[in-house]
Amino acid sequence: MKKKGIISLVLVFIMSVFLTACGNDRVEPKEAADVTANALVYGKDMDKVKKVFGEDGSNSEKDFEKGFKQSFKSTITSSTGTTADIDKQVDELYTALRNRVKEKATYTTKVTKEDKENPEVTYSIKGLDMGAVQQKLASEIQKEVTSDASLAADQDKLMPKVLEIYTNEIKKAEAVSTPTDVKLKLKVNSKDEGKWQMDSQTTFVKDLMQAFYMGNM
Repeated sequence: MKKKGIISLVLVFIMSVFLTACGNDRVEPKEAADVTANALVYGKDMDKVKKVFGEDGSNSEKDFEKGFKQSFKSTITSSTGTTADIDKQVDELYTALRNRVKEKATYTTKVTKEDKENPEVTYSIKGLDMGAVQQKLASEIQKEVTSDASLAADQDKLMPKVLEIYTNEIKKAEAVSTPTDVKLKLKVNSKDEGKWQMDSQTTFVKDLMQAFYMGNM
């Protein structure tokens, strides 16, 4: 398995629903940041997304799941050459990962630039310790290959086993002790002055999700 794990490769595909969308009634920057993380990571505050950014956030979790699974499977097959049917294992891994992040990952927010039109909020995130998960995964795979040498030469046989072990280790993952900081830069929505929009949205969302899902790897 690659150093940072396949999960980090698919985070770039994650698209949030928070872009676009009149008035000086914009929500406070800290609240905007909290709504963003809660909706993207924890599946909460979906009803508040429209008030903050002007768009419906109800499909963000479904979009995340779809993008994750498609990209994860594509990366697995292209990097290993396996033709095994791994849909069930990927579904189980996703469920375990999503649930564990919701259970263990935490964050705090602090406004680090007070500005009425271009504020900045910094997240301090304690995400899953995927470094420890990767180490345990490598150790357990080595044990499996040692006990069954045929696995090393048969990716179709090996990959379902790898994903099974990976899922089991994710279920036991803890949060990192040292937080990762991620900065959210907001600006007045160009289409509705009563709403916010994110600056460099794609980069921000990728960094945010990586901090929650990969810890400080």
